[in-house]
Amino acid sequence: MVKKLALVTGLAGLMSLSTGAHAAQLVTTVTASSSSYTGSLSVLNDNVVPALGTFYCDPSAVCNFGSTTFRFDFGGLKTVTDVLASVDNNDDYSIQFFNGATSVISFFIPAGAGSVAVFPGGLDSFASFAAGGGATQLGTSSLFQADSAVISGSGGDGLFGIGEVDFFDNSPAVPEPATWAMMVLGFGVVGGAMRRRQKVSVSFA
Repeated sequence: MVKKLALVTGLAGLMSLSTGAHAAQLVTTVTASSSSYTGSLSVLNDNVVPALGTFYCDPSAVCNFGSTTFRFDFGGLKTVTDVLASVDNNDDYSIQFFNGATSVISFFIPAGAGSVAVFPGGLDSFASFAAGGGATQLGTSSLFQADSAVISGSGGDGLFGIGEVDFFDNSPAVPEPATWAMMVLGFGVVGGAMRRRQKVSVSFA
């Protein structure tokens, strides 16, 4: 019984390890090209997407930034699979990806393209994949490599607002400590059970 339980525990750990190899959210560092904006940069990558229709200048967003651009540094070259952005719905926005100083690809979000009505308006969510949660799909996701991305606003009423910008890559997720512990415990018990079952044979000449 102990051996069976240990085998199940070890296999569960392996399954957890194998299922961890899916798209992971990138940890980014945000900087602004100027100080002309309202709000805190920390809300742009805090993994909290404002609800659809949230006021464009809510505390959960950065707003009124005019020509200011926001750079998201990935901490190295990454294979980007997806992007999710929450922006004010009555302006145009572009997200341009870079590898060093070289532009790789860009996404354009036109005013009024999402699911939130232009009037009364508010923050709307867009994704390069079928993200759910009301996000409007930007287009078919394709893999590309980049080390940073820059988002900017244009057109519309000029009262720009950004609530969140998240990026995802295809790196395997690092196994949780609990997963490692489960695997070590399971296979340790299996090894101990197998050693106890070994029989010593003695032969006499």
